[in-house]
Amino acid sequence: MANSVRVRMRVGEAALQQLRAKLDAIGKNAGTKAIRGGINELTKTVLAEAKANVPVRTGQLRKSLGRKVKTYRQSKVVVGIVGPRKGFRVIINGVAVNPANYAHLVEFGRAAVKAGQKKNRRGKVSDTGQSVLSSKYSAVAPAEPQVFGPDVGPAAPRPFLRPAWDRVRPTAAGVLRRHLEKAIKDLVAKNAMKRAA
Repeated sequence: MANSVRVRMRVGEAALQQLRAKLDAIGKNAGTKAIRGGINELTKTVLAEAKANVPVRTGQLRKSLGRKVKTYRQSKVVVGIVGPRKGFRVIINGVAVNPANYAHLVEFGRAAVKAGQKKNRRGKVSDTGQSVLSSKYSAVAPAEPQVFGPDVGPAAPRPFLRPAWDRVRPTAAGVLRRHLEKAIKDLVAKNAMKRAA
């Protein structure tokens, strides 16, 4: 997911960390599997919230939003990713538009930019000597402020991913705790069945 918006959450509750450690001790990677299930549930909720709040111009940005859960084997870190996926490129008024390339501009906004000019560390503008891009980019949304192209004005941020995470964040520890407790109950029941047999 190119140009994704990154939000980090570390589960710092000692109780959750202890539950996960106990689970991993009882069953092989049981704690990691339970955390993965919790992260999976959280990413579904964040995705639904983000899709509900994303600003719509062509609808491609909303269609491109997706999620995935990744587990790093050595560190046992589980990561949930929500953001625009690649492969949603469309042609609008003769211009190729890919939501993965501009989602960060919608989320964070942008300052005025002119092709062929560069700001130095002190904020002074100098000419780079590079040729200016074609002006065909204005064909995409002539009624809206131009957010990409050779000469664009500023665009205000219209966040949709960060507010989605902010709404879900208070419930995150509870969801993970529920998944860990369910995994413990399942392991206890499984071990009881083995002993009975």
